[in-house]
Amino acid sequence: MGVGIIKFISLSEAKAFLDDARTLPRYSERANRSCRASVLLSWASLEAAVSYEFKKCNLKHPKPDNLGNRLGALAQAKHVTFDKPAYVQQRKLRNRITHPDDAFVWMCPDVGTATEVFDYCLGLIKQLYSIGEPWY
Repeated sequence: MGVGIIKFISLSEAKAFLDDARTLPRYSERANRSCRASVLLSWASLEAAVSYEFKKCNLKHPKPDNLGNRLGALAQAKHVTFDKPAYVQQRKLRNRITHPDDAFVWMCPDVGTATEVFDYCLGLIKQLYSIGEPWY
């Protein structure tokens, strides 16, 4: 039987935005927008993969039910390591975009930071996903 492949549309879009940002002047409005979009879509992909795996593995949601706790429970069920401090660090980047401290100061990750977030989310998806390589 071949390796299953699932296409995560949001992961594909995150990669496309990241690739777009790499071709643009560093602090252009479009580059900033592309980097923010890549970060948010990377996290959306991770959340989709975790939701899918939770249902597939028939796991009960932890208390409190948040992504970090679901990732920890899923990693434990699959006997893989979950680095909670790395998760917290990466999640802070996402939260700075979705919950800005000041409406006039918008967090704009650079291409390197957006790449780091994309790679982090993709790495977790690959580690926890049961069907095979996620295609993006």
